[in-house]
Amino acid sequence: MNAITPFDFEGRAVRVVEDDAGLPWFVALDVCECLGIVWKGAGNSGSLGALDEDEKGVVTTDTLGGQQQVAAITEPGVYKLCFRSRKPEAKRFVRWLTHDVLPALRRTGTYSLDGAEPADPPPPAMPLAPQHRADVLVSASRIFGAALRTARQMRVPPGEAMRAAYMCARRHTGVDWQEELGADLLPALAGPASEGELRRGAAMQAADEFRAAWLDGSLGLPDLPVLSNDAFAAFTDWCARTGRQRVPQYAFVAALTGVGGMLKSRHRYRIPGEPRQRDVYTFLIPLRQQHPPPGQTMENWLGECIEAWRGAAHLGNGARC
Repeated sequence: MNAITPFDFEGRAVRVVEDDAGLPWFVALDVCECLGIVWKGAGNSGSLGALDEDEKGVVTTDTLGGQQQVAAITEPGVYKLCFRSRKPEAKRFVRWLTHDVLPALRRTGTYSLDGAEPADPPPPAMPLAPQHRADVLVSASRIFGAALRTARQMRVPPGEAMRAAYMCARRHTGVDWQEELGADLLPALAGPASEGELRRGAAMQAADEFRAAWLDGSLGLPDLPVLSNDAFAAFTDWCARTGRQRVPQYAFVAALTGVGGMLKSRHRYRIPGEPRQRDVYTFLIPLRQQHPPPGQTMENWLGECIEAWRGAAHLGNGARC
């Protein structure tokens, strides 16, 4: 994790830290206070109970008592909390997040143009009122971001992904970011990947390789539903043994479920001889193994799958959030 950056939302501090993959984590207590959510802890029965395990975690932050670990949530987790809220603060928070925080993080992140400050844009071909011009630029920024995220998910090389997103935004809005920023961007977009991009690409490739090796049986893991925490624990161990770069859990889950053949779903389960789980947990489920055998309940079958998976992966009792 990198240094924490505080952002101001209507007089309240929201602390954000980027992980080694360049993805932002938001201090959960700060987000809940901004959304008017009473803080009841980060557990399944607390304020973050609606979030999946891969949408929450912990980060290290400086406090008056020294460095402490605090609950944090991912960008998708923040959106989920906002969309579940009916309070007016939620809509303002989403706008603030998408217009101020995320653009600021991306300007200083992997894809920034080092040392280049935005210049005054030249006048557009068809003069627009300042407010309308701002709306067009916001639309272009959103389209660029959406296209870039999609290209990354499709494993498009970083330079090609940036160029495709640039052309997509220009095609749909007429905005030429090369002119707006007063810089010749295309050579930079086609240039070699940065160290951070290479690290992130290698980590995502490791997740893809683990998924393929699991499903083709070469890892000796059963082709059965598994708790996402248990799958991530096995992936972490595999990365350590093979010298591969590990991605965060939420990126690992996205890699496994983003290309077909596997889905993410939340269920209760019951392991034979143990009490029934009252909370729901996130499972990774191969599409060819979605349903229990005839005459068996989903809860009992998932409990048996967990035992089989942990035994094969030597996970003991696994990790539960």
